[in-house]
Amino acid sequence: MTGITDFAVTGTMPQSAIDKYAAVVPAELASLWTDYGLGNFRDGYLRVVNPDDWMQLVQDTHKGFRPLIPIMTTAMGDIVGWDGELLRLLDYRHGLVRTLFGEAYFVTDTQSSKYMESKLFWSPYPEARELYGVPDPGQCFGYVPFLAAGGPETVENLQILDMRTHIEVITAFMGPLDQFVSY
Repeated sequence: MTGITDFAVTGTMPQSAIDKYAAVVPAELASLWTDYGLGNFRDGYLRVVNPDDWMQLVQDTHKGFRPLIPIMTTAMGDIVGWDGELLRLLDYRHGLVRTLFGEAYFVTDTQSSKYMESKLFWSPYPEARELYGVPDPGQCFGYVPFLAAGGPETVENLQILDMRTHIEVITAFMGPLDQFVSY
């Protein structure tokens, strides 16, 4: 696989997880685990994860048509996963499940700032990163108060939070994600 020039390794993907998931996700996505391992890219925004570490949280917070295999998280508290048919973005901060088309070109597409903004909603991440640094792999930027509780969507209202706890709090308030949107 090519296209990732700024991958920062944070760990090794366990072989047992590769064996479990590589055959059920598209080859380009599985190659993230085999060619790179666990880590982040695109200035720390996208983080390649072990699906086993996020599967239960996704099952508890997303009511999709099919089970979703988590492949990445974002520094803004989203989860990118494969549902057996489509690549999805679990956008907890906005309460939506977004369809990401073109999984065969996903990694290449992330090189485009337009794609990062229009499909992965990375603003205001660049500004927040400059102000607060890059969140650790288990952390994310979260709005305080979160958007569904009336918090404003401004960089001044972002804090670095534990990602699991942040998603659980949003879901406790709003319920599991079940509103699907497509582009």
